[in-house]
This record gives sequence, structure tokens and C-alpha cells, in this order.
Amino acid sequence: MIKRNGQIGKYFLLLVCILLLLILVNIYTPKIATWYYNKTFTSASTADSRRFERLLRNAAYKTIQEETSNSTLGCYETLLSYLSPDVPVYEYGEFGLLMHYSYLYGKARNDNELCKLIKDKFDNRVITRGGIIRNDQTTYGLVALDLYGSTHDKRYKRYADEIYSRLDSLHKRDGIVIYNNKHSEQRVDGIGLVCPFLFSYSSMFNNNSAREIANKMCQEFVRLGSDSGNGIPSKAYGLKSHIKHTSPNWGRGISWYLIGTYNMDKNDSLISKRLELLDSILLLDTDKLYPQFLDEEGLPDMSATIPIIWHLQEKKLINMSMDDLTRLISPYCDSKGVLRYCSPVLSSNTGVNNQKTNLFAQGVLLYLFSMKKK
Repeated sequence: MIKRNGQIGKYFLLLVCILLLLILVNIYTPKIATWYYNKTFTSASTADSRRFERLLRNAAYKTIQEETSNSTLGCYETLLSYLSPDVPVYEYGEFGLLMHYSYLYGKARNDNELCKLIKDKFDNRVITRGGIIRNDQTTYGLVALDLYGSTHDKRYKRYADEIYSRLDSLHKRDGIVIYNNKHSEQRVDGIGLVCPFLFSYSSMFNNNSAREIANKMCQEFVRLGSDSGNGIPSKAYGLKSHIKHTSPNWGRGISWYLIGTYNMDKNDSLISKRLELLDSILLLDTDKLYPQFLDEEGLPDMSATIPIIWHLQEKKLINMSMDDLTRLISPYCDSKGVLRYCSPVLSSNTGVNNQKTNLFAQGVLLYLFSMKKK
């Protein structure tokens, strides 16, 4: 009996050791991968803007063609999360923004191959899925508007109409379109993911109601979610308490805010003043490389930097040439033109590293090159 108990104890100890080993492998494999990627990373660093633009274009084409987020093991917190089944990229609004900005680039550059790819993917992978089920998926409405503007195919208008009708119903029910109805807060992500579609839909179809819905979302966030002293938006504000929630200096949150409020009505002096204050703060950064959290040390976060540069360029507050943009940003792209050095999208705050990507910023970066003449 004693001998048998001893054998059981050995097996139990072996099992415990195996479990501990598996736990360590699960936790530390991504960290080891990150270390390896840091050692072997090859950037696209170049002063040749034409070469860099080609890299970006090809990276966008491949990303859309392969329907990938370009994530590597180093982007995940655990090995199990990396090995778990991938969620289709079409579930998330960021892929819609990549398609939208890539299409705008393709039209400006007469890149028929890129435009055709986006149209085919939209026809076969987006429309066939039916309407959207979450507000962050509103971005696919922008692609529908792009395609309708080019083809006048009624299918795209119907798709955009369905998204507008959904948002209109939510607005009438709740008094405002909430980013996520499961939460009692309005998040800044929703301003950037929802409002651009509403403003574009209003402009294309002369629909004043769509503009009013977007304006209310933006105006409420400026009043309740931004700081009165510097105009910087918080990550969210409480819908009932009107108290600002967390991260008042979140870089990508500022990006969502800028893209969402860009076309809003600015007749209100309080609103225009706060937006001007924010522009002034952003212009203080002379090198135009913005971290994950403003006014903190660390690596620049491309998911904050690229949309902020777009905003300042679009408002003519800066005049950055393609050569300047290339020298500034190419070191933060890999040798295939994929934009790296972004903060995490879905995982907890694990910081910026050279493996994290952002489809939204990737699309905006490509579009920036079409804003300048060759």
C-alpha cells in the first residue's frame, strides 16, 4: 500500500510539473516571440517616397486579398489566444476603414486593380453576410457609398440605406446613437466609427436627418467627453453621470475623435474653441510622432500618429510632403510595407511593439499619399 501511494504521489507530482510547464509555455511563448521579432525586425526605412508608396499599396492589396489582420504571435498575450480560431476580419470596423481608404486611394491613383479587388470582396464577403449587427461595423457603409458613387449600382445604396435606417432607429429610441448599448457610457471609438458614414450619407443623398444624428453624437462628446482646458477627449463619458471615463490622453482615442468630428457643424463657440485647443496641443509636438498616451514617454504609436497627421494635413495646419512623410513613417513599417508599432486593439494594454498592426491607420497612411500629387 505504501509503495502504491508513493507511485501515485510521483504521478501527481509529474502531472503538476507538466501543468506548470504548459502554463509557462502559454504565458511566455509570445514574450519570447516578441524578443525574437525585435532582434530580427527589418524596417522599410527609406527616403524614396515612390518606393514606399508602392510598398504600402501592395501591403494594402495583400491584406484585403488575404483577409488578414497581419497579426503575429508577438501581438498576443498568450499562446492559446494565438492558437484560438480567428474571428473573420469583416467582424470589425477597422477592416471596413482599410477598404474605404484604400478605395479612395485607388480612385485617386487610377488603380483599377485595387478598386476591383475591393469591389469583389465587398460583393462576395460583405453584402452576402447581410446587414450589420454592431455599430462599429458602420464603416462598411462608407465602402458601399464609395462603390455606389463609382457604379450607381442600387445594391450599394440599399446596403447604405439599411445601415442608416438602423442608426436612425437607435437614435429615435435612445435619443442618441450609443457605441455599445450594453454599456452605460459613450465611447470615443463610436464617434470615429459611426459619424463619418452619417456625414457622407447625408452629403451624398441630401439627408439632413443623417447629419443631425451625427452632429448630436459629436456635439455631446465635445461637451461632455473633452477637457475644457485643452480640448483633449477622454476615452468615454457616462451617459447618465456625464463624468469622463479613463485615459484622457489616449492617442488612438484622439484619432477616432478627429476623424469623427471633422465634418461636424462648428457653429457653437464652445465646440469650436475646444476643437481649436486640441489642434494647438497636437501642433506642439514638433516631430509629429505621437505616443500611445499623449505627454508620456515611450515608442510612437502609429495608430495615433497617422490619423493625427491626416487631420492636421487635411486642415492645412501642416504641409508635409510625401518625402517628409516617407522619412518619418517608413522606419515604423516592415520590409513588406505593413505598418507596425501600433498599440493593441483588442487585448489589454501591453504597449507598442514592432509586431502590432492597425488596419485603420494602414488605410489612412496609404490615402495620405493620394492627397499629394506625384
